[in-house]
Amino acid sequence: MGLSVLGIHAGISIGFVVPQLLLDGSETRADIGHGLELMFYGTAALSIFAFLANCLFFDEAPKHAPGAARLKQMEQEKLTSTAGRSIWSDICALCQRLVDLLNNKQIVLLNISYGVMLGVNSTILTVLNQMIEPLWPDNDIFIGNAGFCIMIFGAVGSAFWGRILDRTRKYLFTNVALTLATIVILVYFAYSICYTTSEMAVYIAAALLGIVQVGLMVAGMELAVEMSYPAPELVTASLMNVTPQIFGTIFIFIASYIVDTHGSIAATVFYVVCCLISLVLLLCIKEDLKRQKAVIEKDATIIDKKPTITSETPYPMVTSDSSS
Repeated sequence: MGLSVLGIHAGISIGFVVPQLLLDGSETRADIGHGLELMFYGTAALSIFAFLANCLFFDEAPKHAPGAARLKQMEQEKLTSTAGRSIWSDICALCQRLVDLLNNKQIVLLNISYGVMLGVNSTILTVLNQMIEPLWPDNDIFIGNAGFCIMIFGAVGSAFWGRILDRTRKYLFTNVALTLATIVILVYFAYSICYTTSEMAVYIAAALLGIVQVGLMVAGMELAVEMSYPAPELVTASLMNVTPQIFGTIFIFIASYIVDTHGSIAATVFYVVCCLISLVLLLCIKEDLKRQKAVIEKDATIIDKKPTITSETPYPMVTSDSSS
């Protein structure tokens, strides 16, 4: 999951830098139009390249299951295969899976908490210019670099958090710890913007914010997959990606108004309150790692089936050459 997030953050981080380079110093409508034209054509070319690469070099699915949990999931999918069924039947099956997830109280709490935190993160990136520009006027490159730091350090940290979760299996604890860390870093970020004149302090705060942001994304999604097992991961991920869009849209309007009327400190207070709400929801979740239980059960089954050697079990005789 961590590696899958890396590409997203790398692309967004480039998006903070390239527009600044193409449009820096552009004042006339023609110059701005030329810069936007280059950016749009470049984005289209990269999209076509990614599409062709997916079609030519990537398989639909791995040939072998990556783990015992996925193997058990594939076996269940074969039993309930939808081959030969109508599209309507497939839609009904998908809706039933979504209903099952929404009937799970723990998944609903996690979904709301995840949506609030990622909504806050996307809001920060969207209103970053409004937060910094009044305090650091005529410094567009600096603002773009701050956004770049958030995303590029998030991309670097994605694999790190994935590795941490693989080794510790502390999914809920990691989510709680990262939420608390986000609150502390948000306070430091606001302080560095409003009460210091050091660009490096802002860059450090942005880098730390990016690291915990991607950690929340990875840890939240992994916890959802664990708790919703054996539901298909694609269905779970799709449901988890809905709430951040909803909360993010609402928060952007609220935060934009707060920044324009009351300033960056008031906006940070709003972010912290949202994070505290997310933290309370996380603390109400009862962790149930169903995927890990499936791995343990699968391993136990394999051990039970392992043949035992008895006195009646035929085995090749081993002789020794006395002359040697």
